[in-house]
Amino acid sequence: MAASETLSHAAEVVTTNLGKTGTVIISVIGILKPMLVVAPILWCLGFGNVVRSGSIAARWMARIGNVVAGSLYSVLQSAAAAGWGVARVAGVVRTFSAIAIVVVLLIIYQSWN
Repeated sequence: MAASETLSHAAEVVTTNLGKTGTVIISVIGILKPMLVVAPILWCLGFGNVVRSGSIAARWMARIGNVVAGSLYSVLQSAAAAGWGVARVAGVVRTFSAIAIVVVLLIIYQSWN
């Protein structure tokens, strides 16, 4: 297969699989800059330098009461405030991003055959 045919076929696969292409792009960003992906999600949940009142994070905190160090809540709050939780959250985002890329590429590879 010539290079131009390969590029043409790749372009066709991308345009017919926009959702999968978007997943790969976001996953690559998740691997390279994980907080770029997760920071907006944490903000939408209400995490930040402080927990926003009326947010999901505030209701979660009210429900659990005393927040234990090392708990999921404390890790997310720390990550949102650029603290020690960043490393843990970034590791999780990178892992799931890599898995997503492998799964999508396997699906696309199967469609090529």
